[in-house]
Amino acid sequence: MSINPRQVLALFGDEVVASGHALVQVLRAPDLRRIQLAFVGYSLAEWASFIAIAVYAFQIGGAGAVGVVAVVQLVPAALVAPFAAVFGDRFRREKVLRVAYVIEVLAVTGLAAVLLAGAEAWAVYTMAALAAVSFTLVRPIHASLVPLLARSPAETTAGYVVVGMIESSSAVIGPLLAAGVLALAGPGEVFVVLAGVLVIATVLVARVETRTKRPTDSGSGRRAVSEALRGFELLIKDGNQRVIVAMLGGASVVLGLLDVLLVVLAFDVFGTGEAGTGVLNAALGIGGVIGAIGTVSLIGRNQLAPSARNGMLLYGFPIALIALAAFQWMALAALIAAGIGYAVIGVTGPTMLQRVAPNDSLSRLFGIVEGSYMAGEALGAVLGALLVATVGVNVALLVAGLFLPALWVARRGALQRADVGIQCDIEDLMVLHSVAMFDAMGPAEIERIAGLALRVSVDAEAEIVIQGEIADRFYVIKEGTVQVTKDGKLLGTLGRDDYFGEIALLRDRPRTATVTAVTDLSLLALDRRHFIDAVVPFTASARTTDELIDQRLAAHDA
Repeated sequence: MSINPRQVLALFGDEVVASGHALVQVLRAPDLRRIQLAFVGYSLAEWASFIAIAVYAFQIGGAGAVGVVAVVQLVPAALVAPFAAVFGDRFRREKVLRVAYVIEVLAVTGLAAVLLAGAEAWAVYTMAALAAVSFTLVRPIHASLVPLLARSPAETTAGYVVVGMIESSSAVIGPLLAAGVLALAGPGEVFVVLAGVLVIATVLVARVETRTKRPTDSGSGRRAVSEALRGFELLIKDGNQRVIVAMLGGASVVLGLLDVLLVVLAFDVFGTGEAGTGVLNAALGIGGVIGAIGTVSLIGRNQLAPSARNGMLLYGFPIALIALAAFQWMALAALIAAGIGYAVIGVTGPTMLQRVAPNDSLSRLFGIVEGSYMAGEALGAVLGALLVATVGVNVALLVAGLFLPALWVARRGALQRADVGIQCDIEDLMVLHSVAMFDAMGPAEIERIAGLALRVSVDAEAEIVIQGEIADRFYVIKEGTVQVTKDGKLLGTLGRDDYFGEIALLRDRPRTATVTAVTDLSLLALDRRHFIDAVVPFTASARTTDELIDQRLAAHDA
């Protein structure tokens, strides 16, 4: 069969237009826009703060000190992240996000104070560790909020694409911001600037509200720990979640290696010092920006494992080639290419993860991911310092470059199996989004429901459910009209996007009314088991459902 180039271009153009539309919708949604703008400040602060502390450490102790400060910052953060993120599954996530930003402002301000006061290195490192812990609080809650604020799977992917663009751009601007302030002043002044940026971010998230009716949970700290451990247990049991987290953690190991190697390259190989450190990190960020722009094409895409593979290979091999670079511009080119791969991993990983994870444990899962980021980066930094000290920077670059390609070869089958895709019809998805009792669920959960739903056609005048019968299904109306009667008395009519059959299923009782087709019908039907499994685990959804059932029963009995 011949391939028509015009058809290929037309399909590509349609994909770009659809992707662009989803991005525009993300920016038009007020609350999504607010959290993304706040995330700009967060990401800038994260990148700039690490550069400032790395330069401070190198100046007082060389590459070994950079490895030490990385461990001091990242290990506590890795331990705290999975437990702190549990609060995003126990409380309203937007409120947890607001508290996280306030804590971050306080921690960064404290670090600025000890640096400006000329405190001892141990005091600076302690405050740096507290600041790093504060940074781990934001990303998991932000990541788990995106599906709740999005209105479709495409918009969810677009939300993660925007996150990738922000992080990639910040990887350029953050190091350059740090380098610029360092050239004029010192690390303390860098953190003064960053505290101001984070204050603005805190103001931005102050007005964010979700539709989720998640109740406030005043459970004990011991319960929070047990819930976090439960998150680890679920991760261990679920191979799909596990391999995606391994991919993201592996990318962080490489990033930790680069945290050390780029400082060594700037000071000891190319002789460009503080400015060179910022420039090399900025090159990685420039590649990330290019990659993030390219990930727009992933919006609405069903399968993401091939893109994840390409990202892992592209992030790895160019870093290995830096070992052969005779000039800094060669290293800069390789880092730009690696940054493209890192951006692709940064979008495909979270998108695949939210497709396979239940919404009610999504915050703690992203907390585990955040912990794996920090632990991986700490491990990479220690490994980088050891390799530089024992075998030299070139061998260390080869190890960093081949790590992710080796991981892909070892786990490629599992990663492909974890790529479950969007397994539903988009029209069915939009109908299910309109169901009130699914209001607390994110797009990932509703995608699963749509994938399980049966498509049922019914002729006019046929009875779909009969009063007194044992219930076996829940129905949502896609097209058509039905009448609801009880004891022969007309209770009302239902049309498109309305639903019926939930009372008998959730209250474990016979059908309370008869539903008859007025016109030909197109229905979505969920079997009892799938419906119960979908609704009951969601506390907020169950409460909403109970309220709706009570209202319907009162109307039936009136």
